Amino acid sequence: MRPFRTTLALGVLSAGATFLMHAATGGFFYRSLYHSLLIWAMTAVYGLLLCRWAGKNPVSLFFPLLALLLPVFVLPCQPAFWIMCLTVFGWIRSGICFPGNLFKTLAAELMLTLGGGALIAVFSPRTPLSWALGVWMFFLIQSLYFVFFQFIEAPAAFKIAADPFESARTEAEKIIASNPYGK
Repeated sequence: MRPFRTTLALGVLSAGATFLMHAATGGFFYRSLYHSLLIWAMTAVYGLLLCRWAGKNPVSLFFPLLALLLPVFVLPCQPAFWIMCLTVFGWIRSGICFPGNLFKTLAAELMLTLGGGALIAVFSPRTPLSWALGVWMFFLIQSLYFVFFQFIEAPAAFKIAADPFESARTEAEKIIASNPYGK
């Protein structure tokens, strides 16, 4: 449940950052370079978290994030940049951090990443609050990845050890059951 909760927390932080950036730029946020850099930074932070959860080397994010950083300056906040950002987002999650069956990962990314992006586009946010809610909604949808598609084992420190008396009783029952001279 840790990735689920952390994704929700990152969504709240990203929504707050989006609200503050939109309010600070006075409404010119939609087409600004700052918006593109903020989207890139959110993708980079989430990618680092994904690498940590998957036990992957964060250096593996260098090429996808570089490939996403260059269009920030060429395609500032255009739909082409957003689609590229969603594609890199899916590449990082299902291609680098949690690779698996092609059909399963493609279905997951189409439903969650492109679905989340499409929902933001349908609601077409214009105000600082609607942008923040759109970003939060996107991360809410992304958190569902860890509920339906990826099951991460809890670290050994968080696993509950079996009761020693219960373990001893189970072993004693096995011994008694396997005793051919019993009764």
